[in-house]
Amino acid sequence: MKKPLLFLLSSLLSLFSLLGAEDKGTLSGYMISDYYAVFQNHDAKADKQHGFWFRRIYLSYDRKLDEKFAVRLRFEMNSPGDFTTNTTLNPFVKDAYLEWKASSQHRLLVGILSTPTFENIENFWGYRSLEKTPLDLQKYASSRDFGLSLKGSLDKGKKVTYALMFGNSSGDKAEVNKNKKGYALIGYEPVKGLYFELYGDYEDAGNQTKNSLLQGFVGYKAERGRGGILLARKHQEQGSTEKSWDVLSLFSVISLNEKIDAVLRFDRNFDANPQGAKIAYTPFATNASSSLLMGALSYKVNKNLQIIPNLKAVFYGDPDTGSKPENDLYGAMTIYVKF
Repeated sequence: MKKPLLFLLSSLLSLFSLLGAEDKGTLSGYMISDYYAVFQNHDAKADKQHGFWFRRIYLSYDRKLDEKFAVRLRFEMNSPGDFTTNTTLNPFVKDAYLEWKASSQHRLLVGILSTPTFENIENFWGYRSLEKTPLDLQKYASSRDFGLSLKGSLDKGKKVTYALMFGNSSGDKAEVNKNKKGYALIGYEPVKGLYFELYGDYEDAGNQTKNSLLQGFVGYKAERGRGGILLARKHQEQGSTEKSWDVLSLFSVISLNEKIDAVLRFDRNFDANPQGAKIAYTPFATNASSSLLMGALSYKVNKNLQIIPNLKAVFYGDPDTGSKPENDLYGAMTIYVKF
């Protein structure tokens, strides 16, 4: 643990020296922390657990090199969230990329960077402090990859947007295979506030395994709130075997006043998720379909601090194998602070 921490501290000292010497660049970040309680859970190791944890800590440095080029370096740290691991927070590189503003409408990025899978959807959702977007939560896709990305708009009014990416398909980890992944996205905003998005990716993962993902999203923003609906399918071919996983998600955020938002979201996994037990903070059963319902009230203390009491419940369908899992119920007092 000491080596990553020393590396982070030395990196920050270098960044501070740059800031002090030339007064260029921006150092920023945020923290998401919970006091959580597991009232009921299908997994005995999580059942009745409660305590404090950090679900995310970001520390970012952004700097413009000139009018065309910019760089970002970002570190992330998290509590393990698996209800068994007892360790200190371990920092790792989340983003490290160079950006070239080719024109007023097009940007080229290279390095470890956001995939187009749910970058726009997460911004539209607006409550990463409460929960990840559905495909991110269920580990059906990664939020990061090491690669090359071209994004921008196809018209001067920026109503039609696009993103293309070619990456290692190793997330923010090192490449360990010769196969790569392609991503494509098209977005359309016909009128202010109404947004349509279609996304797809394809990967030849080796060992006779091919993965693809198709996702559609529609969202609407108004003065007093926003809402969205997402439908996605992940498909896998492994030799002569094929399998698909379908996801539906709906959310609504209503501004009750300038300080308080009411948040409601429903995710439906039509198929059992074989990776469900690996989901940090809210593990899912792996042998049954599931429905996630979450509700919250967000109180904005100021522009940089939110307090978010919330409840999450997971209801399971009939199992593919074994007995039906017990439903899950979580409660948390979440604090989200930006700096």
